Amino acid sequence: MKLITYALLLTALTSSAFAQTAAQSAEMTGKWRATWLSGGPPNTIQLTETKGILAGTYLADGGESCLVAGTHLNDKVSLHVTCAVWKFEMNGKLTEDGVAGDYSAYGNVYGAFKMEKIVCMLPEGCGSK
Repeated sequence: MKLITYALLLTALTSSAFAQTAAQSAEMTGKWRATWLSGGPPNTIQLTETKGILAGTYLADGGESCLVAGTHLNDKVSLHVTCAVWKFEMNGKLTEDGVAGDYSAYGNVYGAFKMEKIVCMLPEGCGSK
């Protein structure tokens, strides 16, 4: 009987730890690298998430810092990027590696993207890179 009790307790603790890890990985707050599958240089997106509402900045190719607003609901992520003279939308789903989905820009440019979270492991921090 004790063996069964310990096995059930271990299963419950492991399941709880896994659920907490999965929830933490779904958190969108942080710095992300957006890669355009059709080519071009990757771009950085800095996000904060509060109760499913996303806000942040997108660093465009020319160095312009653009406004990002969006939502994160379950496994779906929607971002609206607004720069001085252009804007685009990104809609994707959470994956094991980050976010993958489609974008539309200028009303007639479409493609696929993936986003990976940039994780700094240095004790002194990683600066702005």
